[in-house]
Amino acid sequence: MLLAPENLVLKRINGEKVKVRDFVQYFKSYMQIYEGNELPEPKSMLVATAEANNLAAVADAKDVYVTMMEEICGGAKPYLKTEAIDNEHRKVKDKAIQQFDNKKKMGGEEFSQTYREQLEKDIEETFAQFKAHNESKNIFKSARTPAVFFALAVLFYITSGIFGFIGIYSLANICNVGMALAFVTLGTWSYVRYSGEMREVGSYIDETANFIWENLMKTVVQGFVETGMQQMAAEVAERTVVNATKMAVNGKKIA
Repeated sequence: MLLAPENLVLKRINGEKVKVRDFVQYFKSYMQIYEGNELPEPKSMLVATAEANNLAAVADAKDVYVTMMEEICGGAKPYLKTEAIDNEHRKVKDKAIQQFDNKKKMGGEEFSQTYREQLEKDIEETFAQFKAHNESKNIFKSARTPAVFFALAVLFYITSGIFGFIGIYSLANICNVGMALAFVTLGTWSYVRYSGEMREVGSYIDETANFIWENLMKTVVQGFVETGMQQMAAEVAERTVVNATKMAVNGKKIA
């Protein structure tokens, strides 16, 4: 038969097999030069072929990047630390760029440089999406916004009680207002989170919480954690020494 697989000849351009996706790209490029009322010049056909050829190389390289990153941090993959995902991104990006450079292309190196730069830009934009998806898997960062505003509400409540106890009612009222604002913000964030509405407001609240955490709370919390860990380590060491001493004394008595 005429269309039997053994009778079909694979289409090649510049020595490279043309995939269906590449073929579509060639059609798009050729359709653009045939839009006018006059037949295109051979030079225009050559440029269109080189353009489609480079765009196909970009698509293949980007597909390599997306496939490898999906295996690393996509879908249901566990959360990766920021440093780890940045390192993986650089490695995979280098492989994708190498894939583009190694693919035979028309138009010369100078012509392909524009498409190489476009590939790098597309990869960085895709990485931003992977990174955002990875951050959404971090339970602690997801809980940061409600934790920050709840901590602020508690802080304002305590300081309001202190100022009220010593008779500075103006400052106590200001703290009460701050506590109310913290609870209102927390309620608004919860509504945005579960309804999917007013997403810009939710983003602004998250940014505010991140600013408060990074510039005000983070150092204090880390200080408390480090102090607590030091005290715990000291207590464990002390108990270990006491237990060892008791065992040594008991051993001598038995002897």
